[in-house]
Amino acid sequence: DYKSLRYGGLSLAVILFTLGILLILSDLVCRCSSAHSNKYNISADLSPMISIGSALEHASL
Repeated sequence: DYKSLRYGGLSLAVILFTLGILLILSDLVCRCSSAHSNKYNISADLSPMISIGSALEHASL
């Protein structure tokens, strides 16, 4: 009947909502722990491939 269908749908919605929140939180925890365990910041070590001076130098050729 309609009442059991409503309760079944509501239960499924609660379960999926809870799983979604847990998935988001586990992804955030995973990202934070991997960022703290990394000894070297790769993006800080890389210099830009094209600087403003070299771009202007090639543009005048």
